[in-house]
Amino acid sequence: MGAYSKTLLEDKPAVAQLVKKSTKGVIKDEDDLDAYYQRFWIMAAGLIEAEVINKKQHNEYFWKGLPYNLHYAIGDCLETQNADFESD
Repeated sequence: MGAYSKTLLEDKPAVAQLVKKSTKGVIKDEDDLDAYYQRFWIMAAGLIEAEVINKKQHNEYFWKGLPYNLHYAIGDCLETQNADFESD
């Protein structure tokens, strides 16, 4: 398990690189979002399994990797659906 964990630790920068690259991209539709999720999950799943990152970190990395315009669109949608929701 030690060698496996070391490999996963070396892969963690790949997750960070995907997140950084993805924020500059454009997600136009559900297919684009699904493609991002698939790429993200391939890298992050093993890190969660090996307890290199936890589920909260996984979610934070995923959210940070979404383009900023999508952050705003999701926030607007949530505010529309829930009057108590306030986006940052």
